[in-house]
Amino acid sequence: MKDEEKTEILLEAINVYGLSNQLLVLSEECSEVIKEIMKIKRWHKTSDKWQSLIEEIADLDVVLDQFKLIYIDDILEAKDKKMERLKGRLQEQKGNYLC
Repeated sequence: MKDEEKTEILLEAINVYGLSNQLLVLSEECSEVIKEIMKIKRWHKTSDKWQSLIEEIADLDVVLDQFKLIYIDDILEAKDKKMERLKGRLQEQKGNYLC
């Protein structure tokens, strides 16, 4: 599927279902990813559990893409800050291993 068609579908989902409803869907998809991770940790790494996790991550990614269309500038700004924080933490860890 082409990017233009994906964008059109994502925007239509927001328009049809509404942003408030999509927030509920977002929280549901987050919980489903967490549930699948817990299954993998509890029952160990079986291929069917990994496939379920991959499916749930794809569902979550679709909903996240909807929010990215609306809030991309804010998300990118916040992401840059998070990346800088991660960079600092990694540098701290490297320093800890050198001692």
